[in-house]
Amino acid sequence: MAPIRQLDHVGLTVSDLDASVAFFEHIGLEVEGRTFVEGEFLDVVSGIPDSRVEVVLLRPPGGGTALELARYVRPDATTGSPAPMANELGVRNVCFEV
Repeated sequence: MAPIRQLDHVGLTVSDLDASVAFFEHIGLEVEGRTFVEGEFLDVVSGIPDSRVEVVLLRPPGGGTALELARYVRPDATTGSPAPMANELGVRNVCFEV
């Protein structure tokens, strides 16, 4: 098995893609691309048949690890716990040096 060379991106699912993009642009990330994804690849990767997602990829100036923001168009997003405890499985935090 080949060794990992770098971390390319971290993905977050959001409910308001435009507001999320605006926030991360405000702290200095730059939009690298924005697109819709659907089809067999997404169905397999997400485990959700007939899914469609809008994705925005943002990177820090000069490159580096990207942040992928995704908003599900189909099916509708579901909400996680409103007040998750630190031991709840899932993304706990994403840290940036600013």
